Amino acid sequence: MARKHGTVGLLVALLACACRASEPQRARDLAWAERPELAVNAQAQFERALQLWSEARESGANGRELEQALERAEHALDRGLVISPGQALLLARRGQLRLERAELADNAARRNELLAAGAADLRQALAAEPWFVPAHLALAEHLIQTAKFKEARATLDEALHALLALAGQPDEPRGFWESLSDGFLGADPRANAARDAHVARASEAIAVDEAWRLDTTVQAVATPAAAPRGAAPSLDVARYRGLLWVLRAQLEFRERTFARAPTQSELRDLLAQLERARELEPNLLEADLAKAALHAQLRQCLQAVALVEPYLDERYPRLANDWRWVLTSACWHVDLYLELGRDDDRRVALERLDAAIEAGADTPILRRARALAHLAHAERSGGAAALARAERDLAQLERLDEPPADLAQLNQAAEGLRAKLAASR
Repeated sequence: MARKHGTVGLLVALLACACRASEPQRARDLAWAERPELAVNAQAQFERALQLWSEARESGANGRELEQALERAEHALDRGLVISPGQALLLARRGQLRLERAELADNAARRNELLAAGAADLRQALAAEPWFVPAHLALAEHLIQTAKFKEARATLDEALHALLALAGQPDEPRGFWESLSDGFLGADPRANAARDAHVARASEAIAVDEAWRLDTTVQAVATPAAAPRGAAPSLDVARYRGLLWVLRAQLEFRERTFARAPTQSELRDLLAQLERARELEPNLLEADLAKAALHAQLRQCLQAVALVEPYLDERYPRLANDWRWVLTSACWHVDLYLELGRDDDRRVALERLDAAIEAGADTPILRRARALAHLAHAERSGGAAALARAERDLAQLERLDEPPADLAQLNQAAEGLRAKLAASR
């Protein structure tokens, strides 16, 4: 009997400990649920920032023009944070804008300053709202790109815990991949009124932030931000599962291949992981873009172009005029023309490369691609005009302090074509 009472006493003690352990969690849920809502004027500044960013992306702004548009959008978020200090939605988006501006910085010091400020904003957003999954993902991506793999892994783990919590699923000790694969089955037994309010607030903020997606249509831009408070928007769990899968796969790939060129086998392994992400969410833009880049590395430009081109039309104007992808696709079309000789690939590539170079987006990569297209055209058609255009680009590359590594071979090919044309006259 004494043993029986001892067992009961132990169970009671364990239960009491469990209850006491849950009190801090309930207190945190209540504290986050009771945070001040985003003020109407602060939301207006958020929407103003979104408008500035969208217009710049949809107009094809580049270089200094794009930098100025992003800076104006950041200033709108600054004003929003004066009105509603510490709002995760505003902090996270300002952090992402600063990371985007860092890509356009014209010197290393300014770039590093913007990277540090952007990462600090994202961390501050997560301190204000640990369930704000977009901030987790943006910070993890930044950490992967800066080779801080251990911290990136921890950030993605936190993002997974947040997604499980928001989806009302038990956060059991499983592996990362296992949780993403089958971790959305049961109900979370910790649900209470404070936690429900916290979930609703976090989900609403995430829904509002979704308007910044590159593949959001013009008609959908205003919808999340304009939704009435308390509408309890549902979280797009499948999309965030896919994003988590993509980032973790890229993290592990970068970690393995850091400071060395990846093998063909490693590239194909990553491709298989990205395919799995599309099983979780078949229309995941980020998986398609990552897959396209991998296909190009594997010299499979036909597959790369097939994945990207559907996004580069007026269905998604932010992507249709995003010069990073438009010009990357143009270079893939040049490779396709070299391989298959299809004149349509040459036409598309030259239209995009000509427009970019004439607008001032002149880089050695673009000049080299255009020279290659003209050389191939000159060889196939025997045209002196195409050869002359190629030679002008090659001459421009000659003047660079760091010309392309294969410039000598390209010049040799041009000289051979010149001699062949002269002999045929």
